[in-house]
Amino acid sequence: MSNVHEGHRERMRERFLTVGLDGFAPHEVLELYLYPHIPMKDTNPIAHELIRTFGSFAGVLDADIHDIAAVNGMTMKAAAAISLLKPMFGLYQSQRLAPKDSLPNRASIAVYLNALLGGCTTEEIHMVCLNGKSVLIGTFPIAKGSENTCNVSVKTIAECALRQKAAYVVLAHTHPGGDPSPSVADMQFTRACYILLKLMGINMLDHLIIAPSSYYSFYDNDFMLDMDTKQLSPTILQLAENIDNERLE
Repeated sequence: MSNVHEGHRERMRERFLTVGLDGFAPHEVLELYLYPHIPMKDTNPIAHELIRTFGSFAGVLDADIHDIAAVNGMTMKAAAAISLLKPMFGLYQSQRLAPKDSLPNRASIAVYLNALLGGCTTEEIHMVCLNGKSVLIGTFPIAKGSENTCNVSVKTIAECALRQKAAYVVLAHTHPGGDPSPSVADMQFTRACYILLKLMGINMLDHLIIAPSSYYSFYDNDFMLDMDTKQLSPTILQLAENIDNERLE
């Protein structure tokens, strides 16, 4: 009797080439994706087990590489291929959404940074630099920490902005745990960065805290506006002298 599964992979590929992923169940997408990475096994039951173990297609992509590799039928090579998908999607989205010329508004840069950093599994801080015509110079990684802390000095932020000859900057850092609400340390760090950059003639437009499914904007919550209403008084100038003591943690 001929094997009922004979030609199954070819039929699945042909189906994809004909209609794309329309009509594919999540486990079928994984099954198809795993063909080149697990060439000598039936990947259908493996895909089912991945979905069952992690709860959803998104859960599989969010899972740790070692947990994926531990699923029955998986290999480290196949797990690495799956783990690569989420950062690849983030890179695609960030480049697709990156402003090409001038920055239209703060909202567009927030969408861009959310796509770039939403999938981070550790705390990181990045800075978007723009020139005097609001043209994007680039996005620069500043520091990378652990799952719940990132140690970076205000001086490091200032040095990067000066090095890039930025006139405007937007800071962004990640909260992988899921809650984008700022801590007291986040607020102190934002205030210190704003003051030091202002004294250097650089405008800090916003500081975003990026969580996996949402973000917090200091500007949208009137923090930057409140700072703009304050004069650079002797008290603030004195604070600036010791500003490197402020660190994001």
